Amino acid sequence: MEGSSRIIEPCEKVGRWRHFFHALYLNCHSFDIDPGISQRVLTIELLSYLNERHDEVECHDCFASEIKSQLSGAVVVVHTASTYPDVNQEGINLQPGTLTEIKIKAIENIQKEPPYGRCARDTPTEIPGHDNLSYAYSEYGCRMYTIQVG
Repeated sequence: MEGSSRIIEPCEKVGRWRHFFHALYLNCHSFDIDPGISQRVLTIELLSYLNERHDEVECHDCFASEIKSQLSGAVVVVHTASTYPDVNQEGINLQPGTLTEIKIKAIENIQKEPPYGRCARDTPTEIPGHDNLSYAYSEYGCRMYTIQVG
C-alpha cells in the first residue's frame, strides 16, 4: 500500500501496560502508547488471549480453541492516554473468536486556567495508581481512586 508500513513490535516496545482492578471485571489492563510515537500511530492491532499466550497465530478453526475463551470474550475501552478507563460507561463488548474493528476520532480538550477553569489552583493534575504509575486527573479517576484506597 502506498504510504503505509507494517511494523510488528511487542507491546512493551511501543508503550506500557497498566494493571488495575474493576468491581465487576476484577483484573483489568490498560495500554498506553509511548508519547514519542503517539502522534504518528494510526492503527493498533492487539491479539488477545484469555488463556495462555501464543507467540504464533494459527487459527484454521478458531471455534475449536479453548472453551473458556469462546464463552467469555472481552471488554475494550478506548480512552485518553494516561486516564483511568471508565469500563462501565465506555466499554465495548467483544465476542470471542471475532475480528472487531474500532474507529475513533481524537478530540483534544484544553482546560482553561483560573478564573475560567479549574475550581481551585490546587486541583491535582495526576492521580496515583496502585501500580505505582499515575493517571491524568479526571473526575471519574478521582472517584475510582477514592474507592480503591478507602
